[in-house]
Formats: sequence, structure tokens, C-alpha cells
Amino acid sequence: MSMSTSATQREELLSELENIVRAERQLAARRMDVIARALQAATHTNADAKVKTLSGPKTNAEISYRSLRAEVAAILRVTEFRADTELGLASSLTADYPDTLTALRDGEIDLQHAKVISKSGSVIHAAETMVPPVGADGITSPADALAAAVESARASEDLATEHRAIYERAVLEFAREETPNRLTPIAERIAEQWSVESIDERHHRERQHRRVIVNDREDGMADLVAYLPALEAHAIKHRLTDLAKSGQRQAKKAARARAAAGETALDTPQADTRTLDERRADALATLILRDAAGTPDTDEALLRNAGPVKTRVQITVRAEAIDAILAGTATGGSTTLGTRTVTELVGYGPISLTESLASIGEAKHWNVAVVRTCDGQVLGVDSYRVPAVMHRELATRDLHCRFPGCRAPVYYCDLDHTIPASEGGPTATNNLAFLCCGHHTMKHHGGWRVKQVEGGVLQWTTPSGRSLTDRPPNQLPELRATTTQSCTPKPKGRGQPRRQVRFESPAEEPF
Repeated sequence: MSMSTSATQREELLSELENIVRAERQLAARRMDVIARALQAATHTNADAKVKTLSGPKTNAEISYRSLRAEVAAILRVTEFRADTELGLASSLTADYPDTLTALRDGEIDLQHAKVISKSGSVIHAAETMVPPVGADGITSPADALAAAVESARASEDLATEHRAIYERAVLEFAREETPNRLTPIAERIAEQWSVESIDERHHRERQHRRVIVNDREDGMADLVAYLPALEAHAIKHRLTDLAKSGQRQAKKAARARAAAGETALDTPQADTRTLDERRADALATLILRDAAGTPDTDEALLRNAGPVKTRVQITVRAEAIDAILAGTATGGSTTLGTRTVTELVGYGPISLTESLASIGEAKHWNVAVVRTCDGQVLGVDSYRVPAVMHRELATRDLHCRFPGCRAPVYYCDLDHTIPASEGGPTATNNLAFLCCGHHTMKHHGGWRVKQVEGGVLQWTTPSGRSLTDRPPNQLPELRATTTQSCTPKPKGRGQPRRQVRFESPAEEPF
């Protein structure tokens, strides 16, 4: 088969794949619509009528819902728990996010995007309404109190509907370009602007459920699952990764030393072939169960000499919150909807500002990023420590690998010259971007082409000629939902770019 024939066949197959994906998305939208209509039909008739059951009186709506859920589960060949999720998603898309369902029907997004939009938007809902007491604000009777509560509930629901529409419009801009995994933290940041309950309040309640459980598995194995605050969980993961990589480096160094000494295979102990995942797991077990009898050749010795914890957890907050922190008046951000300061754990999403204060206070250095308020583009970075401003500015701009869909953090990536230096490409911010090892290799040897344009936007071309655009992760995506400011230049002295601070705590070399 000639190269041209192979390329033609590849293009035909990929075009067919595109058609299949578009058809699957249309069918997914139809499926959501059908499930939602079935739900409405099942729960609409005589919804409030009571039915006596063995577990007590139930409404017709409850009985009808359970019956429908069981039948949907049977049709889909899934559990009733999974069917419940399907029913909830269908109801959410049709009632709360109709534009998202339309985008799915038009093939612009995938069902996974729709799930992210619906799940992240679940924090936007009507505020709880209390029945006012008789005698308060002109309430003269129980009937007046009930009427006031109903009116308040209606107004609250109308406001929630308005906020969901603002959120949906903003997040769909990103959904049409980003993969679901990249969309998740963006959607969460935007939704946080309109959540009735702040993330600090939700986190305070949820952290009371932190726990450690064991799920037994086959072949003498088990899952150890810890439900922790995200900041702690990511710090632990980075700590274990650092220990595992340190062990790998020491093992390679020891092997080279033995080879240089002329030791034979008979003299050399069996090679340590553990993967990084295996080493992480062993480091965790050793940290918790370690024995004082460890020898220099064991993980125990490595852990004893590991020194203080140096994680690479990164927290991004807006300058207003930093001013409050420095003044000692931080309380978790504004309570006004649409104006909240969102604190983000890079690589995860929004976290509690209150919970992040301790880590921020322990930070040995930090970067102040000057970003444009209208779109979050990084304009510059001032470092309070290391003078490698360019490297840090790019790390602040990119946050993760810039190959479409990849979220590998920048500290696991390499800086790549978009136009290779060997071809005259300059070492400048408009010709550099972070790529993980795998995608770095693919860029140079996999037939992919890339061009960098204004604002650090990368325009990728696939081997078959398709175009993909990867934009720098927006530092302030929630501003698209709350600001009307344009990015047109302003005369000097009019308006200031918004500052944003990234804390890298407390790693010596975060990138």
C-alpha cells in the first residue's frame, strides 16, 4: 500500500469517525429528552395523592418515580442507582440547562461535557425559604405568612434560573473547545460565583465526613481510600511522587557506581524494577508502618533522610483575598453573588480560602501575576525569589501541558520551542509552551504541527490535517460571566490590570 493510499484511507476513516461521533451526540440528546419526558409523564398525574405502603404513606409521584427508575434500569441493563443518575441528568438538562442540551443535539459538545455543566451547576439553586412569623413585617395571619413564603420562594427560584442562565452561557464558551476533564475546574469556578452556599461553608460541613476505608480486592490486594481535604490529598500525592522519584534516582546512581567498580551480574543485587506507581505505594506504606530497623538499602533509609516536606501544591487566588490575608481580615471571600473571590488549587479546582490560609502562610515564596481582567491573559509575573521570570511567567500562563486535552501539571512538563531553536526559533514567551514528555515527543516525531499566535494560543494541526486550538487556561474564567469589560487598550492611568497571586508552598523549586 502506497503512502498516499494509506493517508487517503486514514482520512476516510477519521471522517467516518467524526460522523459517528456527531450521530452519537445527537442520539445522546434524544435519549436525555425521552427520559425527561418519561419522567414528567410518570410523576405528573395525581402527584400529591397518598398511597399506603409497607414503609408508610407515599405519594403517587414517589411510587411512579420508583417504578419508572426500575424500568429504565431494566432497559439500560444498569443498576437503579445508575438509572437514578440518568433520570437526574435528563431532568437537569431539560429544565435547567436547555442550551446545553441544544449544543449536545447539534454535536457541538459531548454528553460528558453536559454532565460536567450539570454537576458543577448544582451549587446554583434557590435559597431556602422560611415561613415568617405572624407579626413580622405586616404579617397578620398564618395565611399571610404562607403567602409571603410562597412569593419569596418564587422570587428565589426566578433568581436561581437567571443565575443558571448566566453560568450556562459562560461555561458553554469553554465547553465547545475544551475536553471534559479540562472543563471541570473552569465550570466549578464559574458556578461558584452564583452558589447560594459558599465553598467555605460547604467545605466546613463536608470535611466532617473525612475518613479512611479499605475496600478488599482479589488476589490478596485491597484499596486504601482516604477522603480528605483536596489540599492535603494533593500535597500527599506530590510528596509520595517526590519520594518515589528520589528512590529511582538513587537506584540508578547505585547501579552506575557498581558498573564503574567493575562488579559483575553475580556481584550485583537484583535490579529494582518497580514502577513509579509501585514506589509511591511502597513509600506510603513505609511512611505509616516504618520500622526503626530499616537498612541503608531500603525505602526506610530514604524516608529517614528525606528532609522536610516539600510539596508542589499551587494555590491561585485574586489579589483582593491576599490584601485581606495580609490585613488579617480574611473571612472566606465576599458573600455577594457574582463577586466572590475564588481560590483555586491548580489541577483540582475551587477550594476553601479559609482552609488554604495555613498553606499560604507557610509559603516560602510566591509569584504575583498581572492578568487582564476581561479575559485573564497573563501580562507579566513578578517573582519574590528566583529571577527566572520567563520560566515562571510561562508556568503561570500554561499551568499544564498545552497539548489539546492534557492536564499534566507544568512541573511534570518540559518547555518546548514552538519553532525549534535549531530552525531559528527564539527563546521568548511567544515561542515557548509547556508540553509533557509524551506529547513533547509526539510533536516532534508524530506528524503533528503547531503554531503559536497572540496570547499564547496554540494552533495544532493533526497528521490528517484537522485543526485544534488550545488556549492558555483562563486564570479568571468566572469573569466572563460577570464582566462586560472589553480588552480594548485604555489610555494610561485609566484602570489597572487585576493582580492574581499563585502560592507555591513550600517547594524550593516548584517548576
